[in-house]
Parts: sequence; C-alpha cells; structure tokens
Amino acid sequence: QAASELAAFVKLQQQKAATSMQVKEAEVAVETAELELALAQRDRQLCEIASPIDGVVDQLDVVPQMRIGGGAVLAVVHQLDPIYVQMDYPMERLDSLELGQQAEVTLDAFAQETFTGKVVRIAPVVSTKTRVLPVTLEVPNPDNRIRAGISGFVRVKSEKAATKTIPSVA
Repeated sequence: QAASELAAFVKLQQQKAATSMQVKEAEVAVETAELELALAQRDRQLCEIASPIDGVVDQLDVVPQMRIGGGAVLAVVHQLDPIYVQMDYPMERLDSLELGQQAEVTLDAFAQETFTGKVVRIAPVVSTKTRVLPVTLEVPNPDNRIRAGISGFVRVKSEKAATKTIPSVA
C-alpha cells in the first residue's frame, strides 16, 4: 500500500499536483513498511518449531502473539507410525508371554483386516483386582490409517510347546 501511494505521489508531483515533501513522506512510509515486514518475517522464523516426530497435532495450547515461558507445553503431537497398542494380558498365562513375540490385532474400525505387531513392553506390575498386566504392542502403520483411541482385540501367538507335567510325588 505504501509503495502504491508513493507511485501515486510521484505521478502527482510530475503533474505539479503534489509537493516534494509529500513524496519524501511517502518514501519514508515505504522504508518503514519494508523494515516492519523484515522484522515480522524474522519473528515468524523464530516462532517456527520443528517437531522431532512425524505425527498429527491433537492439541494446540498457544495462540499468535502469546508469550510463554520455558518448559511450557505448546502442542500435543500423536505419532502414528508405528502406533502403540496397549492391552491387558491375563496373569494366568504370563509364562507364555515374552518381548518380541508376534501378535495379531483386529480393530473395530477395520473388522475385515488383521494387523501384525510385536510385544515391546511388559509392565512389571499385575493388577490384583483384575488379575491382568498392561502389555504394549508396536504395530506398523505406514499409511497412518490407524488412529489413536480405536478399540479392538489382540491375539498373541504363543511359541510355547505343549509340555507334560510330572506330579511332585513321582
């Protein structure tokens, strides 16, 4: 806008309809606008934050021109590849569970598909009320089709062979 006003004043001055003072003021307005633009671009560059993970922004806790302190949460980003599935595993079958074990995941949203994952974390504490322990599975999600919060069913493939038991009095 300042540049177009300057051009208009220059034309008016050529037609002797504007003073050189008005042209100088328009030139100052153009320089001021350019400086303000450069400062705004620098401020925008300083405000850009690159996320260390590829994901989807779920929650954004800041707005433009808001001042925040160090250590503040700016946004919540959900990583979607791989996606982590938490399941409750029965305590009675704990001896057949190990890290790296394969599991089949059937999700309610994709009832006709079965996803394959592996056990990546077994919680060290069993819930005494429900007699289950939390187990975390890692499921590849290259197309980001699976979303956080979907429920489903998990079937863990047991590699343990059937063994015979021997009574203690034998």
